[in-house]
Amino acid sequence: MKHNSNSPSGIFAPILRRVTLAAWFLRLVPVPFGLLTARLSAKLVSSAVGTDVSGAVRTGILLLAVMIALRLFDVFSGIGFDRASSAALHRCKMELYRRFLACPLHVLYAAEHGRANESLNAEFSTVTGKHLNLYPGFFTGILTAAVYFVYLLAQSVPAALVLLAFSLIQMVPPVIVKRYIQQNYDDYEDIEAECTDLTMETFGGFAEIRMYALKQWWLDRMAAFHRRYLRVCNKMEITGRVEDSMDAFVENLLKYGTYGVLGAFVLTGVTETETAVAGIALSGGLFEAVRGIFSSIPEFAVVKTAEKRMSGWFADGGTVAKGPADGGIVLECVSLSYGDNAVLRDVSGTVDTSGAVLLRGANGIGKSTLFRLFTGLLKPDAGSVMVGGVRPEELRYPDGVFYLPQDDAVFGFSAAELYAMALTPERAATAARYAHEFGLTDELLGQAAGTLSGGERKKVFLALGFASGASLMLLDEPTNSLDEAGRECLCRMLKERGGGIVVISHDMMFDTMHMDRYTVAEGGIVHER
Repeated sequence: MKHNSNSPSGIFAPILRRVTLAAWFLRLVPVPFGLLTARLSAKLVSSAVGTDVSGAVRTGILLLAVMIALRLFDVFSGIGFDRASSAALHRCKMELYRRFLACPLHVLYAAEHGRANESLNAEFSTVTGKHLNLYPGFFTGILTAAVYFVYLLAQSVPAALVLLAFSLIQMVPPVIVKRYIQQNYDDYEDIEAECTDLTMETFGGFAEIRMYALKQWWLDRMAAFHRRYLRVCNKMEITGRVEDSMDAFVENLLKYGTYGVLGAFVLTGVTETETAVAGIALSGGLFEAVRGIFSSIPEFAVVKTAEKRMSGWFADGGTVAKGPADGGIVLECVSLSYGDNAVLRDVSGTVDTSGAVLLRGANGIGKSTLFRLFTGLLKPDAGSVMVGGVRPEELRYPDGVFYLPQDDAVFGFSAAELYAMALTPERAATAARYAHEFGLTDELLGQAAGTLSGGERKKVFLALGFASGASLMLLDEPTNSLDEAGRECLCRMLKERGGGIVVISHDMMFDTMHMDRYTVAEGGIVHER
C-alpha cells in the first residue's frame, strides 16, 4: 500500500514492514488448521455414529494433537512477534522523536504540552497499530472468511448461505456506533491534551496561586474542567457499553442460531450430519473473521484522525540547515502580536553583526521578542527577517547560531553530558575549560543542571556558547545571576571573541566595552552614531 513518504504512515511503514508481514502470516496460519479441524471433527462424529470406536479414538487423538500444535505455535510465535514488534516500535518512536525535534523552532516553541504528549503516545500507538493490527486483521479477515465460505459452499450451499447470513449480522453494532466512536476519540484526545496542559500550568504556578489568594479561583477552574472531562468519559463509557451489549446479543444469536438451524437441516435431510458438524466447527472462525472485518471499520476513521493530528510534526520533514549566520540581521516591516497585544509594529532596520553589538531600548519595547524572531522561535505576523542571508528557521544550532535566553533551561542531565551531546569532543573539552575559567569545578559539571544555582547554570550555558564556535551569539541579559567573578570572565571572553555578538542588557558593564549600540524604538532599530 502506497503512503506519502512525509506522512506518519509513510515514515513508519518501512520500519514496520517485516513485522507487518509477520502479522499477516501469523493471522493466516490458523486458516488451514481450521479447515483440518473441521474435517477431523466431522470424521470423529461419523466414526462415533457408525460405532467405529478405534477410528473415533484415532481421529480424536489426531484432532487433539492438531489443537495442541496450533496452541504451541501461537505461544512461541507470539513471543517472537512481540520481541520483533517491540524493537520495530522503538525504532519508530526514535524516528518520531527525531522528526519532532527537527521541526522548525517556531513550531516547537508554540507546541502545547498536551498536544505534543498525545502525538508522542496515544496517536503514535494508533498510527503504528494500523500496520501491526488493523490492516493485517482486516485483510486476513476477508481472506479467512472467503476461504471458509467457499469450503462450506462446496459441502452444502444452504448451510454456507445460512452461516454467511448469520455472520453478516455482526456488521450492525460497528456501523451503528462508528460515528460515535470517532467523535468520542476526537473529544477524548482533545480533553486529554487540555488535561496535560492544565497540569503543567498548575505545576508551575502553585506558588503564585498561594501568594495571590487564588486558591478558590483555581479550585473552581479545576472543577469546571473535571465536569467536562467526566462528560466526555461518560459518553465513551456509554458508547462502549452499548457496543458490548450489542456484541453479546449478536454472539448468543450466532451461537445458538447456528446450532438450531444446522440441527434443523440435519433433521429435515437438507444436509448430512458430517456437513453440519464441519459447519459448526468452522462457524467460530468464520464469525470471528467477519466480526474482525466489521469492527475494523470504525478504527479506520480513528486512524485517519490520528494521522491528521500527527501530520504537523512531519509536514516539513525537518528544517534544512543551510549554514551559520555570517552577515547582518535585516528586518523589513516586521509586526508581531500576542493575541490582541501588538508587541512590534512595522519594525525595520539592519544590525551589522560583524562586531559586538549592544541592543538597548525601553522595557517592554520588544527586545527579547526580536531575539525570538532572530532565532526562528517566533514567526512574524507580517514582514520578513533575514539573519546572515538566510531565514531564521534555516539556521544551524549551536555551531551556526547560539542563543542564550534570559531564563536558562533546566535539564535532568549534567553540564558534562550536555557538552558531550551538543558539541564535538574537541569543543566539549573547550567548553569544560571555559566552565573552569568561570569558576565551575568538575564536581559541579558532573551534577544535574537542575541542582545548580541560577548563576552556575548561566556559566554552564555561557561556556557552551563560547565553545560552540557559533558565527553569531545572541545573549539576552547574560549577566543575570552572575557573581562579580563571572561578570569579569564574561567581559574578558567577549573581548577575546571580538565579533558576531549581539547582547541585550541594561548592565552598565557593557557601557565600558567597545560595542556598536542599537536602540529598539517604535517602528525600527536605530544605529547610534
